[in-house]
Amino acid sequence: MLSSSQSKPPDTLLSQDQMVAILVDLELAQAMVDNYADDEDTARWLLQKNALLIYQAHETDLDTFQKSYQYYLAHLEIMEKLYALVSKQLETLSEQL
Repeated sequence: MLSSSQSKPPDTLLSQDQMVAILVDLELAQAMVDNYADDEDTARWLLQKNALLIYQAHETDLDTFQKSYQYYLAHLEIMEKLYALVSKQLETLSEQL
């Protein structure tokens, strides 16, 4: 059951556009890790390192991202739209390659 604290936005809620951009970058980082990491420990380390760089590039941090993600997750219609945009952007990037 979702708590009522998740239904109200956190003070530092990332915008939907920011979330999409971060999620796209995290998906790309995950794909890179999947292709280059030889073992689970290396994969976890690479993903964590890249995630921190992604948050920095988007001028945010893990805590803000997680709170925003939790908020959008509590609002599934919005989250579905976000992931539809993420998917579309990843498809566009794939076509460009």
